[in-house]
Amino acid sequence: MDNIDYKKYFATLQSAAKLINSSFSLNIALERIIEAVTKSMNAEAASLLMLNQRTKNLYFKSVTGDVADELKNITVKLGEGIAGWVAQNRKSLIVSKASQDARHKKDIDDSTGFKSRSIIASPIEYQGKILGTLEVLNPINKQEFDNGDLILLEALASQVAIALRFCDSYYKINQENIVLKQVIDLEHKIIGQSSAVMSMLELVRKIAPFDVSVLITGESGTGKELVAHAIHDNSPRKSRQFVAVNCTALPENLIESELFGHERGAFTGAVSSRKGKFEIASGGTLFLDEIGDMGFSVQAKLLRVLEAGMYERVGSDQTLKANVRIVAATNKKLRELVEKGAFREDLYYRLNEITMELPPLKCRKSDIPLLAHHFLHIFANSFQKKVSSVSQEIMDVFISYDWPGNIRELKNVIKAAVVLCDSKTLSLKDLPDDIKRTTIKRFPVTTEMGSLEDLEKQYITRVLRENRWKKSKTAQILKISRPTLDAKIKQYGIIIEK
Repeated sequence: MDNIDYKKYFATLQSAAKLINSSFSLNIALERIIEAVTKSMNAEAASLLMLNQRTKNLYFKSVTGDVADELKNITVKLGEGIAGWVAQNRKSLIVSKASQDARHKKDIDDSTGFKSRSIIASPIEYQGKILGTLEVLNPINKQEFDNGDLILLEALASQVAIALRFCDSYYKINQENIVLKQVIDLEHKIIGQSSAVMSMLELVRKIAPFDVSVLITGESGTGKELVAHAIHDNSPRKSRQFVAVNCTALPENLIESELFGHERGAFTGAVSSRKGKFEIASGGTLFLDEIGDMGFSVQAKLLRVLEAGMYERVGSDQTLKANVRIVAATNKKLRELVEKGAFREDLYYRLNEITMELPPLKCRKSDIPLLAHHFLHIFANSFQKKVSSVSQEIMDVFISYDWPGNIRELKNVIKAAVVLCDSKTLSLKDLPDDIKRTTIKRFPVTTEMGSLEDLEKQYITRVLRENRWKKSKTAQILKISRPTLDAKIKQYGIIIEK
């Protein structure tokens, strides 16, 4: 390294590293670094130009010198000027006499009044991706920059690249943590930590504050009423009632009375006046479960209430105002019912302002251990039994089983198993026969299994999932070190569910 003051070289790099670690704000970190570059290289000015990945233009992100403010609105095309040439060719450059170099963009000097004499510039790259250019202009104590200056600038450019990625990663993690905290702060009774549950809770967080109708779809037993409760509990209506109506449980001639109420003598058996669910839920949330089973005539009356906000009790001509938020749920495909003429299209669109589709349990298997232990605790306390754990054999079966009845089926299986259990641990003998016969899914040998790497990825993913994504425990089971496991997770692009 010719022409290098080693003491200054390492002191400058150390200073840059400290500046990078001193702030999580990208703008502040970069401004501090550019100021340090200008000072350490005893130059009149320095610039950090960032590459817009979409437009392929360079813009001045951080600038020092007398004309810094005038440069903030200037852009340079990739390949244009000294900075553009360096970014395009990914090569560092010393320009001893800028005014005589064809690559120099003289119109910037003309517009700002700054006279570029000598320029050094280095590309900013990170993991093969060009991010921009770092350039320094006009040394104060000599006519031109030398190779020692360029070597130092290249080292500083590497530090800037680290700062860019470090601050960007911090920003992304911080944003994820903000979202996660918002999800954690939600009032809900939903059990699970899988990505499917986190996405579901994030949607609840977004829609709960606003008075829009929500249609919750999904297979039977996926927890639609729990999600409806979560929407209510995190809405401005949470201090008022949450009222649920099962549209399947009542015959069509009674559901109208159930929803809107009736007056005495309105029909045979109406011995007294009665409030309907709309009236009871006033100011709160009305949950219409299995809306797809509602009769056509009641659908028409429900649509009128949703559109006009008014209704009458059965047998009365007095109009009442409806002040409820509607959350409906169904395990049927309403769009298909509309096409068959079994469900009103206008009501479908009125209910379907926002749709939430809940995943079946077989698509969130990492939540099964949490759910199993949750139900075990509930029923052990309820039945006053000293059952406190689930055997690994049972958990293997639970993970392999497809749960056509979803969470409701898992709950019922655990309930029955607790009743039958004679020890502190649930074992295979306590399960129903159809679940006991479940084949634990290993990896049968077939011609479609793929490569050895495919098998290794599948096996690591399975062990991670079965151990609730705990890396240390997984590494112990696989008999590999934690760093080796981390490397394989990165190699195979395995997504860790939380």
